Amino acid sequence: MNKKSLAKRLKKLRKQAEESARIEQQRVEAERVAREQEIARQQAEKARKQAGRSARIEQQRVAKQERVAREQEIARQQAEEARKQAEESARIEQQRVEAERIAHEQEIARQQAEEARKQAEESARIEQQRVEAERVAREQEIARRKTEEEHKQAEEVDVLSHNT
Repeated sequence: MNKKSLAKRLKKLRKQAEESARIEQQRVEAERVAREQEIARQQAEKARKQAGRSARIEQQRVAKQERVAREQEIARQQAEEARKQAEESARIEQQRVEAERIAHEQEIARQQAEEARKQAEESARIEQQRVEAERVAREQEIARRKTEEEHKQAEEVDVLSHNT
C-alpha cells in the first residue's frame, strides 16, 4: 500500500474518531437534558400537589356555589396539567429513543474503527513481508551473480592453465 493510500486511510480513521467523539458529546448532552427535565417534572409535580392542598383548604372556607365553580376550574387545570405531562412524557421518550440511536451509531463507529485498525495492521504486515521478500530476492540475485562470476573466473583460470 503506498503512502497516499495510508494517508487517506489515516485521514478517514481520524474523521471517524472525530465523528465518534461528536456523537458521544451529543449523547452526554441528551442525558444531561433528560436529567434536567426529570428534575423540572418533579418540581412541577410537587408544586401541583401543593396547589391541590391549598385548593382543598380554600374549598373548606367557601360556600357550596363557590365550591362547585372552583372544582370545575380545578378539573380544567388538571386536564391541562395531564395534557402537558403527556406531552412531556412523549418528549422524554423521544429523547430516550434518540439517545439509543446515538448509542447504536457510536457502537457501529467503534466497530468500524476497530475494523479499520485491523485492516491497517494487516496492510502493514503485508508490506513488511513484501519488503522482506524483495530483500531476499536481491540477496539471492547478488549470490547468483557472485556464483556466476566465480564460475567464470574458474573457467578462465582453467583455460589459462591449459594454455601454459
